[in-house]
Amino acid sequence: VGSEMCIRDSIFVVHYEDSGVEQLTENQRCNESPIWSPDGNTIAFASSREPELGWELYAMASDGTSQRNITNSAGIDWPLGWSPAGTKILFYTDRDGDYEIYVTDLSGFSAVNLTQSPGSSERTASWSPDGTRIAFSSDRDGGSDIYVMDPDGGSVTNLTNSPGSWDDSPRWSPDGSKLAYRCHSETLLLKDICVINADGSGWLRLTEHPHVRGSPSWSPDRSRIAFSNDHEGDLEVYVIAPDRTGFLRLTNSSGMDGFPAWRPGR
Repeated sequence: VGSEMCIRDSIFVVHYEDSGVEQLTENQRCNESPIWSPDGNTIAFASSREPELGWELYAMASDGTSQRNITNSAGIDWPLGWSPAGTKILFYTDRDGDYEIYVTDLSGFSAVNLTQSPGSSERTASWSPDGTRIAFSSDRDGGSDIYVMDPDGGSVTNLTNSPGSWDDSPRWSPDGSKLAYRCHSETLLLKDICVINADGSGWLRLTEHPHVRGSPSWSPDRSRIAFSNDHEGDLEVYVIAPDRTGFLRLTNSSGMDGFPAWRPGR
């Protein structure tokens, strides 16, 4: 879990069974948006610990050791998701002058621009569990919709087709049958969690507290979706089932708790 408003942030692990908390990063800068590798052994995250570079894509072992800079590129490099094999990481970057979706291996030397859409903004994406598709958000058609594309950036399809809306942060269910994402509420400044089938059918709004921050995160058994929300005054982590039941608040602290990510197999 990382806090969304950055002053000096750390990354923690919250144990779902007993709500125990373990701190993984302890430097004096900002560390946010942790994403577990499929085998649960590595965590990708964003860090600003090197001010001359800005926000960089980092990786560390699951116990917080072996922290290293992957991208080493001035500007913003922000992690979005792992390939199912755990060999590549999706991230967004402004290195080309606007926000695009890139993919890289853990060396950082093979970064490739997948979206190549000058003048538009693509800043959220995730890989399907079978590795055949990537879901992402883009404002290329006006507003922001959820799209899918092949892993090489080809065969782009608009799933949500909601002109004037602002949908983002898509996340695949573990079986690849659904996508959870942040959807616009009655006012575009506030967000709820919605789900949709992978073919664009079966849309459902899950939450009725439109203050969602960051991306939703599916539990490995598909039974729960974790997300952060500040509708009660501060940013906390919640879970809800994909059928709208089981709404539960997990964290209760005086600080800001966000960017939840389930450890694979838990």
